[in-house]
Amino acid sequence: MVKEKISLLQFFVLLNLFVFGTNLVVGSGLDAKKDAWIAIFIGIFGGILLFLIYYYLYTRYPNLSLIGYSQKLLGKYIGGFIGLLYIPFLIYAASRDLRDVGGLLGSTVLDNTPHLFISGLMIFSIAYILYKGMEVLARTAEVFWGTVMILGFFGSLFFILSGLVEMKQVSPILEFGWKPVVETVYTNTIMFPFGEMVAFTFLLPYINNRKNVLKTGVAGILVSGILITYTTFINLAVLGVDVVTRSQFPLLSAIQGVEIMDFIEHLDVMAVLALIIGAFFKIAVFYYAAIVAMSDLFKVDNKEKLIIPTAIVILYTSIIIADNFPAHLDEGKFALTSIFPLFAVGFPVLYCFIAFIKEKMNKHKTGRTNENKSV
Repeated sequence: MVKEKISLLQFFVLLNLFVFGTNLVVGSGLDAKKDAWIAIFIGIFGGILLFLIYYYLYTRYPNLSLIGYSQKLLGKYIGGFIGLLYIPFLIYAASRDLRDVGGLLGSTVLDNTPHLFISGLMIFSIAYILYKGMEVLARTAEVFWGTVMILGFFGSLFFILSGLVEMKQVSPILEFGWKPVVETVYTNTIMFPFGEMVAFTFLLPYINNRKNVLKTGVAGILVSGILITYTTFINLAVLGVDVVTRSQFPLLSAIQGVEIMDFIEHLDVMAVLALIIGAFFKIAVFYYAAIVAMSDLFKVDNKEKLIIPTAIVILYTSIIIADNFPAHLDEGKFALTSIFPLFAVGFPVLYCFIAFIKEKMNKHKTGRTNENKSV
């Protein structure tokens, strides 16, 4: 793969599909019960703050991935060691999303199909696109983003026409106060899905128009966050908080109840298709970020050599990651509070601090040099 460029629109679309990812179907923020949609909405602002951190580093080192400026700021060995840690982190994140796909399809439409086959078909399809290059992935995302929007529109229309939406299911708002909402924002809705955007620190150097990256990124976070908030609200209004919190796939459970005039029914495929599309591009971004990290750290010029071995590792990890799907979800909660904050917030904030200090020191040295010259 050569170093290609993607447009701002393609970046916006990729970011949208990435944030949607598995969130639309798996759900998040449910520790806040019927106020989960509020927790997700507040989490949007945390996501914007995280993107500002990544953007600050991008403006200082526009041609470098996180691996590059990690070594530039902390030195070859310390920075390289931290950069090395990002590789299993990205592979682990991709594996989790691959397991989500296998879990949904394996328990619904392909219940007699081995998970290995389902996950293998997904990861090697992604590998094929990545072999063709970043531009192909971005152009493919443009096409499927429209598909997700159409599915969302008709899904909302069918929910309303079927009369399943009951506002009493989500009232009273803030019945238990702000405490559970704030706790859920802190422990869940910022990291999932917005903290996962740290993967884009490996893709930002590929954007061809650097001037409007900030506006496009914030717009992408707002749009995707609002849509996830809306989807969660609909799930709660249709199913009620008890069913949503017990369901492994709330959107799938909600859409199964749609029945209009004994004609429009059995719309499970819409939720399944939304998950497949979202997870495909989310896995692809993590997957590609891991390849970029390895190529930058180990100075591999030909990235194609890394595609198949990485795919095999992601596939194998997705299989051994947990004994069953409920255990997989429990492990995800642990990862969101222990692993993701370190990589999504801890190290980037450290880099921002060091970059800021170095910039101030360089300006001070430049100022003193100019003073001495004038004397």
